[in-house]
Amino acid sequence: MKLIFLSKLILPVLIAILILFNAQPLQAHLVSDEDIKEKDVPVAVVKAIKDKYADIYIYNWEWSKKKNYYRATFVFKGDEYKLYLNPAGQISKTDKKTQFAVLPSNIRDSFGQTEFASWFVSEAREITENDITVYQIKVKNDKKWKLKFDSAGKLIKNEKD
Repeated sequence: MKLIFLSKLILPVLIAILILFNAQPLQAHLVSDEDIKEKDVPVAVVKAIKDKYADIYIYNWEWSKKKNYYRATFVFKGDEYKLYLNPAGQISKTDKKTQFAVLPSNIRDSFGQTEFASWFVSEAREITENDITVYQIKVKNDKKWKLKFDSAGKLIKNEKD
């Protein structure tokens, strides 16, 4: 009798524990960014990228449930890109990692007039969001700084990195 009572009590508890442990990764998936496979990306998203950037291999896909976007990372003409798209395939942000030497001359000239001009440039990016382009330059010496310039070449932000 005790065995039947225990099995009726323990079995539902064990099932509840198994369900909780199996549901936990699912809950984490719903609130955090997650790498995904291209087959899990809406056709409209893949098409939007491949129409704009022909013959590329997207080596990383990510989905952000919280921010409602897909992020594709790929290399195009030697530059690393991160494209942010909504589920309908509309590009909301483009983040292009490039070489300092190919940034527009007004950006390079403005950088040359900052106190960081003699520092080592570790990274240069062109970031476009809502039709506004900013240029980010990361520099390092004994410290690390991130500088942002608007498209006219004006330094709009500098902060420790």
